[in-house]
Amino acid sequence: MYSYELFEKKLGSRKLILFGASILAFRTMILHLPDYEVAYFIDNDPQKHGTLFFDRSVYPPDKLKEEDPGKAIILITSMYRFDIECQLLEMTSIPIIGLEIFQIHRPGVTFTKKSKPLAKRFEQFNDIYWMNHRFKYLYKVFSDDKSKYILKKILQKHALGDRDFSDIREGGHYFNEIFEDCLSENEVFVDAGAFNGNTTLGFIRYVNNKFKKVYAFEPDPIRYWACYNNLSKLGEKIEIINAGVYDINSKVGFYAAAAPRSRIGDYDLKIDVVKLDDTIKEEVTFIKMDVEGSEFQALLGAQNIIRAYKPKLAICLYHEHEDIWKLPLLIHEMVPEYKLFLRHHSSIWIENVLYARL
Repeated sequence: MYSYELFEKKLGSRKLILFGASILAFRTMILHLPDYEVAYFIDNDPQKHGTLFFDRSVYPPDKLKEEDPGKAIILITSMYRFDIECQLLEMTSIPIIGLEIFQIHRPGVTFTKKSKPLAKRFEQFNDIYWMNHRFKYLYKVFSDDKSKYILKKILQKHALGDRDFSDIREGGHYFNEIFEDCLSENEVFVDAGAFNGNTTLGFIRYVNNKFKKVYAFEPDPIRYWACYNNLSKLGEKIEIINAGVYDINSKVGFYAAAAPRSRIGDYDLKIDVVKLDDTIKEEVTFIKMDVEGSEFQALLGAQNIIRAYKPKLAICLYHEHEDIWKLPLLIHEMVPEYKLFLRHHSSIWIENVLYARL
């Protein structure tokens, strides 16, 4: 797929410097340089000088005058390749290479009309990661190598516009080996975004019908009744609530559409939303959230429960592009002792799930 032989031959023992702290540099760091040491970044934008990009300092071009041309090499990671190369040739004799050295265009993967939304989605990661300096820290908070591998693959696929996620897909959506050794017969399960009740039914099978209570929240009026019809016959241990979970107790606008496009916003349809902290008055042991982009607010509305009881968590990470870093770091801040895991449960880009447990 990629060739690193020529790159490694040119690099040798030289110091690697990247010119261009940009989305292209972000892609390059993720796709090509995770195992190579990058000394620092150069950029022509004064606003980036003195900042960090992938935990490396960003300097103005004059920084290159301090380098021994025989001991450094510059990789241009900018769309303004020709202009930068001309600029560098006038100021330094440090060797220059471009991204073509990696055969950057992957055979068989192109940004077709259908894949453009994924490409656009990845461009938004530029704001997420390098402006917030979060990526390396995020990588460290996951508890197993599998999660780190999945995170890397998700970012790579978005970078390339690759729509096939089947190679990292696995079963056990919400209920899998991560929680098998920490279940009890007194589970209090919160199904936030219950849809038609299928997840609650999956939970009941997972615990062999041995549990204390289920709270199923579904704000969509039509889906609520489907959920009610599927779950109400199972007994008093299941409470079905026609409301969404959020960080306030109020009425809000709601767009009812086919998942995953439903969401809270400025819409005519009004639904009730509640804070879990104000709604559930007993110890919660397990929370699942699939609330169409309101996961961050829903977690804030449940933070007292999470901090006090440290329940098992299964939280969707894909509705908003920043969720993949924002939600793990929020949960890690709430309960630093949580072990965090990332799994992917679909053959396309949806169904990234964050799991947390003690």
